[in-house]
Amino acid sequence: MTPVPFNSGSHTLRGNPPFPTLRVEPGNAERCRQCVPTQSVGTRICPIRMTRHVVLLLVTADLLLAGCSDQSQSAAKVPLRSIDAPGLAQVIKVHRGQVVLVEFWATWCGPCVKLFPHAVELRQRFRDRGLAVVTVSLDDPADQQAVGRFLADKGAATENFLSSYALGPDAFTAFGINDGALPHLRVYDAEGKLHKTFASGGRMIDPKTVDSAVEEVLKR
Repeated sequence: MTPVPFNSGSHTLRGNPPFPTLRVEPGNAERCRQCVPTQSVGTRICPIRMTRHVVLLLVTADLLLAGCSDQSQSAAKVPLRSIDAPGLAQVIKVHRGQVVLVEFWATWCGPCVKLFPHAVELRQRFRDRGLAVVTVSLDDPADQQAVGRFLADKGAATENFLSSYALGPDAFTAFGINDGALPHLRVYDAEGKLHKTFASGGRMIDPKTVDSAVEEVLKR
């Protein structure tokens, strides 16, 4: 093939689009023995000159895919199970002999997101004294991956569940959250009896009041 001379223009990779173009500055006239005209006037296909850019694209793609994979793996490290109201009652029963903190929350609830790390910290502080922390997300079941990523990001070694009810008032009614607001916390004693409820009314709950309630029942 006869080399095609040019003084300026773009290089486009042969193959499936989209591909970036390589600008050739005026005055840097070169001949590329594998350049052939495309249907676009003034454009030349040059696989050799684009190799460096293709490698860069492939490396970038690999990094992006690796990031997605790592993110999925992180989310998978935090078990997240579906639960309904009878199932939650059973979980509390299984923890008979321990003090149980149940925290209802959601990723779309600002005060919940702000308060959530406190539950993780509370478990770390009191687990050796017999505290079990159970979190129940009232996100839509379809948002399981987003909830999992949030839990992984917060290092939630708590016992984590996702409401099996669709997003809406049915979930609040089923779990007995009468004010229809999150966050909503409950503390159960070692016999499984409700000790204290923190109904936020959609406002932030003072973590210190939760600490006091947990410590009070742990001393019994």
